[in-house]
Amino acid sequence: MEQLERQETSSRVRMGIPWSPALTVATKAATLRLAEVYLERTLEDTAKGKKKSSDEVRRQLNAAIEFGFKVHQFVGGFSPQCNELLAKMEVVLTNIRK
Repeated sequence: MEQLERQETSSRVRMGIPWSPALTVATKAATLRLAEVYLERTLEDTAKGKKKSSDEVRRQLNAAIEFGFKVHQFVGGFSPQCNELLAKMEVVLTNIRK
């Protein structure tokens, strides 16, 4: 337990920058919101991009999913909105493969 407390205390200053738990929570919330906006925009762009090839749409969706995975790793999970958007992306990708 003492070791955890020391780690927590030492983690409050990283590279000379004060780092509070509240700042960590705010950063994760903002990152999650960014992912939601990015996933929404990608779905909108792929829906509008009827002139795009299926390969281009697939690449765009795969890039968004990869970004979503990185956010998931950083934040430690997804919001219900992100889960819903990723499910929609899965449907779009499945329809492209047919």
